[in-house]
Amino acid sequence: MQSRLYRNTPGSRVFDTVILALLTCYALVTLYPLIYTLVVSFSRADTPNTNFFLWPMRPHLMGYVSALRTQGLPRAYLNTILYASSGTLVTLTFTMLTAYPMSIDNFPFRKFFMLMITFTMLFSGGLIQSYLLIKNLGIMDSIWALILPGAVSAWNIIVVRTYLKSNIPKELTEAAVIDGAGHWSILLRIIMPLAKPILAVIALFTAVGQWNSYFAPMIYLNNRNKWPLALLLREYLAAHMNIWDDRIDPTWATVISDQTLRAATLIISIIPIMCVYPFLQRYFTKGILLGSLKG
Repeated sequence: MQSRLYRNTPGSRVFDTVILALLTCYALVTLYPLIYTLVVSFSRADTPNTNFFLWPMRPHLMGYVSALRTQGLPRAYLNTILYASSGTLVTLTFTMLTAYPMSIDNFPFRKFFMLMITFTMLFSGGLIQSYLLIKNLGIMDSIWALILPGAVSAWNIIVVRTYLKSNIPKELTEAAVIDGAGHWSILLRIIMPLAKPILAVIALFTAVGQWNSYFAPMIYLNNRNKWPLALLLREYLAAHMNIWDDRIDPTWATVISDQTLRAATLIISIIPIMCVYPFLQRYFTKGILLGSLKG
């Protein structure tokens, strides 16, 4: 009743209107760069930049056709899908195998291991030490150089551990133990199905991080054929290199500008993440809130 009366007061309506207006402006400011890039990707080369607003002038699809024919783009796309999917799977596996024991109260030396895990959040060996470690392990220029260094995150372990302790009753696991279930059965049949929200959050964070990562591949990958999409885009956009190659019809240069080709490549690069996010969105808010706060 108090909430209903509050919403009916003039002050509350003014407050809600101001908040709604601010959030709308924030959403427009956030979305406009994406909309602008999308408009540029469909625009012709002879269209002035000042005409770009919310709809392309004389739209066409040749920018996307040319982008898909760009040298190295298909291979980089497949590499990125491989790195993102493999990295997400490895991260989820290692995170659950570490967080589950840490959520058991009678696990031996639990506090000591949690202290060591938390310690890694405060101190890091640095880039030089990481590079020497990767080199001495013999995994330079391989997929493991991109996956293993970030496979275990202290933040992920703490969030998942908190979620398990706060949202899965101990009586449930105790009943499973009485029925003869071991730790592997409890983890696979009880814990993981109930931990879908927090696992979805960790999977989304890891997949987006792997998909957008370019610095680690730039350091650890020497073979251009193993480059991910983010590193290829960095070379095209930051280094201002020419994207055109022999597989792109040179006569299209009068219709497709270099800016259009780059914009089309950027849009193509974010499509998979935009397709995955709606399926994980329903778990996102619930998982991150329940995993961050202990009730």
